[in-house]
Amino acid sequence: MLCRTRRQGRPDPVRRIKNSRFACCNAKPQRLKPRWSAVGDRSAEALRHPKSRCGETKTIRMECLGRLRHGSWPGVQPRPRNPASQRRETQRLRAEPLVPYDRGSRVEPPGSDRCSRPPGQASVPNFVFNKFLEELRMLKKAAALLLVCASIGAWLGCGTTTSRFLFAAIPSGAGGGQIVAYREDPNAGVLNQLSGSPIAAGSAVEALAIHTSGKYLYAANSGSNNISAYTVSSTGGLTEMTPRQPAGTSPTLLVMDPSGNFLYAANSLSNDISVFSIGTGGLLAPLQQTNGATAPIGLSAMNMALAPSGNFLYVTGQEAQGWIEAFPVSQGVLGTPTVTLTGNNPFGLAIDSAGSHLYTANKQDSSISTFTINSDGSLTPVGTPLGETFIGPVSLLIDKSGKYLYVANQGSGNVSAYSIGSDAGLTLLTTSPFATGSQPSFIASDSSGKYLFVGNQSSPVIQSFSLDTGSGTLTSIGSYSVPATPTSIVITP
Repeated sequence: MLCRTRRQGRPDPVRRIKNSRFACCNAKPQRLKPRWSAVGDRSAEALRHPKSRCGETKTIRMECLGRLRHGSWPGVQPRPRNPASQRRETQRLRAEPLVPYDRGSRVEPPGSDRCSRPPGQASVPNFVFNKFLEELRMLKKAAALLLVCASIGAWLGCGTTTSRFLFAAIPSGAGGGQIVAYREDPNAGVLNQLSGSPIAAGSAVEALAIHTSGKYLYAANSGSNNISAYTVSSTGGLTEMTPRQPAGTSPTLLVMDPSGNFLYAANSLSNDISVFSIGTGGLLAPLQQTNGATAPIGLSAMNMALAPSGNFLYVTGQEAQGWIEAFPVSQGVLGTPTVTLTGNNPFGLAIDSAGSHLYTANKQDSSISTFTINSDGSLTPVGTPLGETFIGPVSLLIDKSGKYLYVANQGSGNVSAYSIGSDAGLTLLTTSPFATGSQPSFIASDSSGKYLFVGNQSSPVIQSFSLDTGSGTLTSIGSYSVPATPTSIVITP
């Protein structure tokens, strides 16, 4: 709001006040027109005339002068004066009639009539300032809301609220068998035992299999030679569907078809395989094989796995030498197998996600054998078995990325880890092995691939580990006691 006189070429607060519309009503118009810069709604035309409608401008003029004298006018610094100039200015002010100084005076915009405004009515500048404060508060609230929404979005993006459930078979529990149920925290790998767990199961329940939908659980009861089917509720509760389906003698292994249409059960004492079709609602129905109700395998199965395509079933066993039998499968019916030799006591068995390579863990030899899977399902050894520096490997697991192979070493009490090369070769990780409880017997992974679970024989516990997908390193999360030795673990997708 500064003006510059034409003669002096510098700001003069007093001249600015006198030449403005805030001058006294009795003041004569000045010859020099002030160069006002437009402020707010005041235009240069509106500021050109010094006359006002009431004497209130005197009060405003005094207030403006007071502010200018004390440096309180925004953006205006008081100009240092010598005593002579101060005396001249004092004489000039005394020569003009002024009304008493009023701090309550307000500058009115052009076109307003303060004299005619009812008492108590807010002035326009105050109204505008209040609106500005209100809008500022609204902007702050909007910014806070945006921050909260962004935080919620980031939280949802980094984690998941989908529940997964872990079930473990306990053959020697109360009533001849139990199933322990846990909820897995999908963001931490922590297990929380469900209310009502463990539940009574079939006699000497030995193996579990989860349906691809996650809605049904199947249990092999080796003591009663049958298979139980359960529905899985959204909270992890199990409800058995009756009747139980008869199998061969002592079913100890279960494998689910990748399509969710068939269930395979290996019977350890009758040396055969029972196959069931899965119908509506998860119900099982026996599926007739080529030569009878079951498919003979000629040996006691140690482990069993299906190729990702579901077209080949592999069974390991032991006679004088460890064997691998490869059965072609068509709609659940097993064909004639091909046999390949492997190491002694091949308890561990794993197939990569591409269905191109197969691995066995040979407990007696403390070695790992690698095979190429041919187009007809037959196997070709890759080099010589890898001799482990650890004792008694009994279980294998290939992680979800396909980059790492994990081995449960029962004799060493640990889990070793290997990186898998492009040629299926194995290289021991420098951070391996990872300590576990006494006699680890099997390994399982959840569908995210971020967490591994290990069941231990001598110490009846289940351990959870986080898996670093970049390095393959395992970090222990916790141990969870179970009533007795677990023999199988499955996790819902």
